[in-house]
Amino acid sequence: MTRFEHLISCEQLNQIIDNDDLVILDASMPPVGGVQVKYNGWPDQVINRAQRFDIDNEFSDHTNPFPHTMLDEESFEQKLKSFGIQQNTKIVVYDNIGLYSAPRAWWMLKSVGISDIAVLDGGLPKWIENGYATNRAFYQATEPSNVKLNLRPEYFSHTSDLVQNLSSNKSLVVDARAAQRFLGKVEEPRRGVRKGAIPNSVNIPFTELLNDGVFKDRNALKIQFSAVNPDNKPMVFTCGSGVTACVLALAATISGYQTLSVYDGSWAEWGSRAELPIK
Repeated sequence: MTRFEHLISCEQLNQIIDNDDLVILDASMPPVGGVQVKYNGWPDQVINRAQRFDIDNEFSDHTNPFPHTMLDEESFEQKLKSFGIQQNTKIVVYDNIGLYSAPRAWWMLKSVGISDIAVLDGGLPKWIENGYATNRAFYQATEPSNVKLNLRPEYFSHTSDLVQNLSSNKSLVVDARAAQRFLGKVEEPRRGVRKGAIPNSVNIPFTELLNDGVFKDRNALKIQFSAVNPDNKPMVFTCGSGVTACVLALAATISGYQTLSVYDGSWAEWGSRAELPIK
């Protein structure tokens, strides 16, 4: 198999699905914030050989009061052991919506030094639409992982970084939430979280980067980012809880941007802390 370049099509995955060096991870999770779900039979239908990468219950720091925050390196490594990931393993991650939570798993794995990983473009809905084989149960690897992780903290930004950025304006904060949420015209789905957005931030709703659950072509993605970031600043991505911010991070990576970060607490944290300013 050739080295992965961030994204893989259903056709490409189907061609290599029986390769012994391939690990497939299902990072599906229930959507929030009015995201529309195309029914696809999940979890009764999963891609053959897929193992469960449970962001909600396993791969989030439950000692943190805000949802979906990154685990520490030791905990992350411990939870990865059951997947059978070796030094030469190639990883494909997908979700049940198309492109929603799989990029979060991709970003987390990239942040700990796993580089040969791709997101399935269109996810499970596109896989089923193409008529490829599914299973009724998740796969269980028989050999534990031996990969060593190396957490790269620059992959994630924190509230203190964004507060400092309010005055320095060195980075552009890009919000992946729906426009109505970004503009504060609707209530937030989480109780106790204020309406609005981070001052000086701009909005690219993650759904605007997609056509029928798959990414638009690279040139179209670049046009959307250059429209909000004409000065080519480093970008920090945010959303409701750090999940769909990673859809933007993946799209920006595909578009050739390099200095990128995800605000781990995202609006769940910023919007719930009364001392932080909002627009």
